[in-house]
Amino acid sequence: MRRRDVITSIVVASVSWPALSRAQSAKSAPRLGVLAQFSAASRFYVEFGNALRDLGYVEGQNLGIEFTSAAGSADRLPGLAAELVRLRVDVIVASGSEATLAARKATTTIPIVMTSSNPLGLGIVASLARPGGNITGLSLLAPEVSGKRVEILKQILPGITSVAVLLYPDDPGVAFSLKETEAAAELSALKLQILKVRDAAALDNAFQVATRERVEAIIVLPAPLMNVQVRRIAELALKNRLPTIYFRSFLISGTVGLALAVALIGFGKPLIAILSHGQIHVSSLFLLAFGGLLLMFALHAPSGMFLMDLSGRRIQAIGAVLLVVVKLPVGYLIAPSYGATGLVVTTLLCALAFMVIPALIVSLRRVRSQQPRVTESFVLRLWPTTVE
Repeated sequence: MRRRDVITSIVVASVSWPALSRAQSAKSAPRLGVLAQFSAASRFYVEFGNALRDLGYVEGQNLGIEFTSAAGSADRLPGLAAELVRLRVDVIVASGSEATLAARKATTTIPIVMTSSNPLGLGIVASLARPGGNITGLSLLAPEVSGKRVEILKQILPGITSVAVLLYPDDPGVAFSLKETEAAAELSALKLQILKVRDAAALDNAFQVATRERVEAIIVLPAPLMNVQVRRIAELALKNRLPTIYFRSFLISGTVGLALAVALIGFGKPLIAILSHGQIHVSSLFLLAFGGLLLMFALHAPSGMFLMDLSGRRIQAIGAVLLVVVKLPVGYLIAPSYGATGLVVTTLLCALAFMVIPALIVSLRRVRSQQPRVTESFVLRLWPTTVE
């Protein structure tokens, strides 16, 4: 089960109980308070909103949402949490350790549904099995998998000796992840270069430092900032030719797909000739088409992350069916004349028309529709608190 589905199910259960206790007023809808350090346009909040709709909670009809954004400034979180308590929301959703700690300090009665890199280590919950108090949610187990990232990186690049760790130093849970990373690096005989990034503007400088210090790869530790800057991190990693291991699979799949496409188009022909001792000859058009196919699916990976709700999965399923239905007869007709190259080109065009372009259009529309309007107090009333 996906993280979004887990969190949404917990929130729905938490919202339903207080709503029933208010005597089922016909004019009153449960109110959900969202405590965010960054924008509502991030992947988590887009998917979260889609999942609420799948479960029958329509914003503005049977659910009110009070969205508060710290706009990247963690010191605003305590005040925003207090504002949500003053508004008497039924449930607070806090994404990230800093937001969760601010919400816990603000209230001991309103249910809090959180995501945190290490809620047990930070003292947010008594135990993972029995969190206790008014807090529940999802642990990302960031420290537990941090060492594994080092091991995977060493397996992929066995000759490396120097690695940079990109982290957000103000995140309360980053110390636990860094400790495990350092322990694994020592076992793998890796020298670590710590790069601290507090805002998006510092990312460029961090990669410049990594290049100047001649590090051979980068490990990104979990933090809300790294979530919302995932695209920029990928761009900088490619620009600086630095292998980068991230904590989210969609970035890895997209980046690897892009790298494979470029490598296949640029070096596929001589590499095949070397490996086959000149016995196999592949046309440049075939390699170009196959590299383009890899590129299409690399583009589809990040856009598909916004299509994981019921309607999004339906769009992807229809695209896949159309791809097969059109590709098979067209491929059958052109294969005698154009061979394997024709089949690959057909697949490429079908994937572009039926999967990549629709996914990009829908995901862009969803991101734009979720953009919040930030006020001076950083408190956004997205929907009315009562429904007539």
